Amino acid sequence: MDRNLHYIDLVYTKYSNDYLVLPVMADFSFGGKKLRGHAYGGVYGAFWMKARTEGTTFWMTDYYVYFDDFKESRQFNSEDQRLTAGGVGGLGLSYAFPDVWKNGGGPVITLDALYYHDFVSHHKGYSHLSDSRYLGTLSITLGLAFCF
Repeated sequence: MDRNLHYIDLVYTKYSNDYLVLPVMADFSFGGKKLRGHAYGGVYGAFWMKARTEGTTFWMTDYYVYFDDFKESRQFNSEDQRLTAGGVGGLGLSYAFPDVWKNGGGPVITLDALYYHDFVSHHKGYSHLSDSRYLGTLSITLGLAFCF
């Protein structure tokens, strides 16, 4: 009989959280007229709107291993800290098409990488957790802006 634990590779949990975020940042810009670099720094406030988990779990008997898929929306309770705040910083590049620097208006392409880090734990004190939980998020954005 071949007994191995390869089934454990099938077990996973994926957490998804939705936040409404309001960042307030300073933008230090440097470079030429067409290609410019950006360094960002500031703070943000956020509201935790929705939380979901999905994945695969298992249970076993003496002879069989069973797998169950799950997908759940989280119900918030009084121990959840839904309002949060933190720091944000990052780097970016922007490219202005020739119309922008000749005529003062036109499209600009931007690429930014921002890191958000909580200063406030996302729980108020779960009875089964003794440590605080601080979230960090890396955001990479590609955008198109129009200057007037």
